[in-house]
Amino acid sequence: MTAFADRTVEDDLSVYRQKFGLPECSTRNGCLSIIAPNGAPAADDQWSAETAIDVEMVSAICPLCKITIVEALSANIGDLAAAVDKAASLHPAAISNSYAVPEAEDNTHFKDHYHHDGMAIVAGAGDTGYGVNFPASAATVVAVGGTSVLQKPDGTFAAPTVWAGTGSGCSAFISKPSYQHDTGCKNRTANDIAALADPETGVIAYTNKKSGWAVYGGTSVATPIVAALYALSGNATNVHDPSNLYANASLLYSIRGSNGVCSPAYLCNAGSGFSGPAGNGVPYGIAAFGPPLPSHH
Repeated sequence: MTAFADRTVEDDLSVYRQKFGLPECSTRNGCLSIIAPNGAPAADDQWSAETAIDVEMVSAICPLCKITIVEALSANIGDLAAAVDKAASLHPAAISNSYAVPEAEDNTHFKDHYHHDGMAIVAGAGDTGYGVNFPASAATVVAVGGTSVLQKPDGTFAAPTVWAGTGSGCSAFISKPSYQHDTGCKNRTANDIAALADPETGVIAYTNKKSGWAVYGGTSVATPIVAALYALSGNATNVHDPSNLYANASLLYSIRGSNGVCSPAYLCNAGSGFSGPAGNGVPYGIAAFGPPLPSHH
């Protein structure tokens, strides 16, 4: 899911996949599809770079996944929401939404467009630190926070920590979903899960709209990573909301770190258990995305 048109995304994806020895994924072989459901949008360099990075992250996590790019007519939240409905009509395993706007009453009116059973609808928590953004705050959306993953000189990785730039917090407008039981926020708490987002410890991607190969970050990187993990799990047709990540919280890994100052403290500080910035934790493999573990109540 993106806005505007990226005229060179297929070429960028080809360069990326060849670099890492991945099989062709193109419109020619049916692996890649590009649709513009509400008319041909204009090109936009900033969104084009975003589109390229998104499809490359899906490629990295799920090399055999088919990828459909749905181009919204503009970056207006109404156009984006309409494009999500179109994407959902194609019955994908997951819909990745790498955009965020500060939560406000007018944009949360679009929340029903982000509710489609039988697929994971995933959105980034935002990149401006503590605070709630939409559509991640919608109760049916998997809200993805951001982590920093530092590689040590010997090539191993240090434990992930919270990326200070990730959004998180307590929704002002969206009611508490039944799968959440934290008591410091009477409404929906963002986030549900977290993945790599810090541009200082980011991912390499290729787009000729920028400088070719470069390192990128933001929760817009974390979002397609999580969407692709849902696709890999083979369980997405049973997904209606983020509730499986709560039932399977023991299969995610707690991290530490902060993205701001807040009260209660867990809304912007991660530790053991559920928190705002990291949600239920970070994935290691696809186990947490499978069917809910049996309850032991």
